[in-house]
Amino acid sequence: MTERAFIQAAIREDIGDGDHSSNSAIPASEQGKMQLIVKETGVLAGLRWAQMVFEEVDPKLKAVYLLSDGAPVNPGEIAFTV
Repeated sequence: MTERAFIQAAIREDIGDGDHSSNSAIPASEQGKMQLIVKETGVLAGLRWAQMVFEEVDPKLKAVYLLSDGAPVNPGEIAFTV
């Protein structure tokens, strides 16, 4: 299985036909911003996979990475914004 096929399968399993609560409360045209906020001390990993997921979900998403894979992290730090 390719990385892209794996991501597509994971998205299908996780999202299915959508988040009905969000779909009914937030207009499809609405735009927002999110942050990945670190919750525990550790080492950051998986940013390449995160970027592949963003590209699969919506190629127009813009991710700004504030930390890199392998960086030591502490609670409250922001790893990236989308």
